Amino acid sequence: MVPVIVATASRNRYACHNDRADAEKAIASDSVDFQIAQIDREIAASKTLTDSEVAGLRRRQTELAAGKAVQLATIDRGNQGPAQDFLDSIGNIDKSLEQAKANGLKSFDDGITAAILHTKSLGDAFHSIADTIIADLV
Repeated sequence: MVPVIVATASRNRYACHNDRADAEKAIASDSVDFQIAQIDREIAASKTLTDSEVAGLRRRQTELAAGKAVQLATIDRGNQGPAQDFLDSIGNIDKSLEQAKANGLKSFDDGITAAILHTKSLGDAFHSIADTIIADLV
C-alpha cells in the first residue's frame, strides 16, 4: 500500500491568498509526485509482478496524476481573492442578461399574439413585456 501524505498550509502564516494557494499546491503536488515515484520504485524493485499487476500500477499512476490536476484546481478556487470572485460573477451576469433577452422576446411574442387575438390591448401587452424584462433584471 502506498502511504498518503496529507498536509495543509496554515491560513494565518501567509501574507495573501496567492502565497497560501502556492504553498497548498506545492504540498499537494509533492504528495502526489511522491506516490507516483513510490509506485515506480515498487515496479523496479519487484521481480515477481505480472504484466497485469504492472499495468494496474500504471493505471493507478494515471489516476493519481488526474486527481492531482483536480486537486490543484480545487485549491485555486478555494483561495481565489475578491478580484477573481468579481470576475467570475461577470460570467453569471452575461447568462442572466441572455435569459432576460430570451424571456423578453417570449413575452413580446405572447403579447403581440394576445393583441392580434384581441385578448389583450397593445398597451397591456407592452406593459407585460416591460414587467417581464424588469423582473429578469432585478
